[in-house]
Amino acid sequence: MRILIIDKEFPPNKHGGIGSYNLNLAHSLRGLGHTVAVLTVTENQTRSIEEHPYGYLVRIPFSSPTPRISKFLRWIEPISLGYCLYKNILQTIADYKVDLIEIPSVGGYGFLLPEKLRYQIPIITRFHGSLGRIPIERHAQEALSLEIDKLGIKKR
Repeated sequence: MRILIIDKEFPPNKHGGIGSYNLNLAHSLRGLGHTVAVLTVTENQTRSIEEHPYGYLVRIPFSSPTPRISKFLRWIEPISLGYCLYKNILQTIADYKVDLIEIPSVGGYGFLLPEKLRYQIPIITRFHGSLGRIPIERHAQEALSLEIDKLGIKKR
């Protein structure tokens, strides 16, 4: 299977638990025989592709909004990131003939895929700390609501 992991915090970028988890995930998936590509950002001005033991690292230029703006509008950076990724996602999907996408966050990633591709390529989303701090993407909220209903958990 050809798997695309999308992660702003993927090493060598500044990262915490999400980036570390995804690095281990990429190594594990590669060890199981899957082709892994990771789409992340860079402060450099050009797109780059590097081969690593876990697979391919695709880095695209991204400049975060100024800290002054982000401080007051916490959702502005994820939305800016989503837009930046959207401009590059189709090329990355075509380059690696992606079968599955793994996204470790929901905020701002609603811009990632055109509506029609959402139903052609399965997307796995893990909900991390950003949930609740920024507007949740509509499709992710619907999926989460369905899972909560299946488990019988009451919404508050």
